[in-house]
Amino acid sequence: MVWGVWTFVADATTPEVFNIFKVLSDAISDQLAKVSVWIASVKHTVEPVTWLLGSFLALVPGSFAIYKWVYYRYSRLPERLDDMLEKEERRLQDARNKLFAMMEKARPPKSFEAPIFVVPSLGRALRQMKWARWRNGRGLISANESLQAALDDIDGQLRYWDEKHANYRRQQATAYLLKGAIAAANGTKIRTDGKDGLENNREALVAFSKALEIDENDAQALEYVAHQQRILGMLDEAFQSYSRLEQLTNKPEPDAALVRLRALRYMGEILERKFDATNIQARLTLAKTNLQQALLIVPTIARDDLDHAFVHRVLASVEMKRNVPNALHLATAQCFLAERIFLDLIRRKRNLKEAEAGLSDVRNLMETINRLQNGDNTPDDGTPPRNGGGEPMSLN
Repeated sequence: MVWGVWTFVADATTPEVFNIFKVLSDAISDQLAKVSVWIASVKHTVEPVTWLLGSFLALVPGSFAIYKWVYYRYSRLPERLDDMLEKEERRLQDARNKLFAMMEKARPPKSFEAPIFVVPSLGRALRQMKWARWRNGRGLISANESLQAALDDIDGQLRYWDEKHANYRRQQATAYLLKGAIAAANGTKIRTDGKDGLENNREALVAFSKALEIDENDAQALEYVAHQQRILGMLDEAFQSYSRLEQLTNKPEPDAALVRLRALRYMGEILERKFDATNIQARLTLAKTNLQQALLIVPTIARDDLDHAFVHRVLASVEMKRNVPNALHLATAQCFLAERIFLDLIRRKRNLKEAEAGLSDVRNLMETINRLQNGDNTPDDGTPPRNGGGEPMSLN
């Protein structure tokens, strides 16, 4: 046993075994050197990223603190403005009081033409208010120059705040218009579901009216108000609103002309509805005048479009109800013009749903006109026979 151990030790000290250990040690050293080089390269790359990340993490608490400070200051802005205005008001009132104290009061010995202020007393007042810098004769001159500079600065600030105020008012009006649009849309959805959308339409009218109160010359708000009044059955109010809208948009611009076109069209429709209720021919005459005026001002952007076709359609209905010679022939001609536009829109696939509905409506009207021309003056809907009138037209 002892002899075996000494034999192993002797073998381990041979040159071959020593070489094996040396090769293994050199290999391990090479690998460790490569790992050290790799770590150095990674460290060279990672160190800037680590520094940036550490800096960012260090800045986060500070940035959050700054944000909270700014947010707090911003949230306190109304109170700070109130404090500033209150301080300014006190300062201004103090200046007024000092000026009033230096005024030369009317006394019996003083002449009628005596000045309200004299130089010495006014100079003292201006020095107390820190406007006059010198005690010599140039004190009032320097104060006058300083006051003029202050007035120029105040005028500039007033112009700025007037613009800001106008901007806020426009934002407020836009918010009311959007609220009204939501209410009107809800009213339309409720009516589609077979329910009454009256409350929603009233809510829309209130919102549109508030927008119009902000700017009575806002044509968009006025048109929305008129539309809500019309669908709520407030025909007199709607006619007045459309009449005002027609005057407000009497401008050469295409967009204004398009709004004016719609105003004249709806004025014609309202007058036709009023004729259906009263059988007063003068209302049809005025309706025809409005609709013909609408045709004269059709802008290029609306030519051969839905608005153009609808004017022809309403005019055809008005002509049909007029108790004058050739009225039915004129009504037929207007129907053909409306039909042509609707067919063209369908061919071009523009406003397809509205065009198809308009085409069906105008063809039904043409059938009614044909029956009246053939001596049958009883419309299909069971309304009384035509006596200068005809079938009532529903407002779109």
